[in-house]
Amino acid sequence: MRKNILFITSCLLAATTFAEDINTLPKDTTKVIDIEEVVVIASPKETGKLREL
Repeated sequence: MRKNILFITSCLLAATTFAEDINTLPKDTTKVIDIEEVVVIASPKETGKLREL
């Protein structure tokens, strides 16, 4: 009798976990920016500081 109660309880708990709404996940927050050209300019002073790190 005790095994039957445990079995029924576990089945009910499993059924409720599978019945949850799948759409509760947060929406994707990444942004995509299309950049055609990037120009990087560095002076010798800035690159010297980077070498010291």
